[in-house]
Amino acid sequence: MPLFSASEYGEYKGKQIYLYDIAHQAGNSKIFYYRSETGRDPYESIPSPLDAYFWVCFKKAFEHAGLEVWEKAAPAGVPIIRIVFDSISDRKFTFEVTLKKEGERLFQKVFLVAKSQPPFQDPVQLEQGAYRMLDESVTAILKDSDFKKAFLK
Repeated sequence: MPLFSASEYGEYKGKQIYLYDIAHQAGNSKIFYYRSETGRDPYESIPSPLDAYFWVCFKKAFEHAGLEVWEKAAPAGVPIIRIVFDSISDRKFTFEVTLKKEGERLFQKVFLVAKSQPPFQDPVQLEQGAYRMLDESVTAILKDSDFKKAFLK
C-alpha cells in the first residue's frame, strides 16, 4: 500500500486516468527481478513479471492520490498514461512517461528517481526501501508541473 500523503494531491481527486501500460525495458534487470546497485541483493516480483507488479503498484498509488483508474479501456476524453522503465535498481529508477488524450500527446518526459539510502542488510528494510522507490516514482509524476498542466487542462 502507498505510504505517501494523499492530501498533497487534492487537485487529482475524482479525475480519471487510463493506465494503459507499464513496460519493462530495463537492460539491467530481468523479467521477474532487479538487483541492488551492488548487484548483491535481488528484488523479486514472483509470481508476476515486474511490469505487471509495477502496474498494480502504480494503480494503487494513483487511486491513493484520488484518481479513478481505468484498466482495460476508458471512455473518450480520459487521458491515457504509459510508463516505460529503462533502468531499475534499488537506488535508481529511470522511466519515461507519456500522456495522451484522444490521440494527441500532451506530455512526455524521462524521470529519474534516485535514493541515497544507507546500504541496509535487513531484508525487511530492503523491502520497505523498494516500496518507497515506487511511491517516489508515482509522486514524482504527480508533482511534476508540466504533467499537472497537461493532465488537468
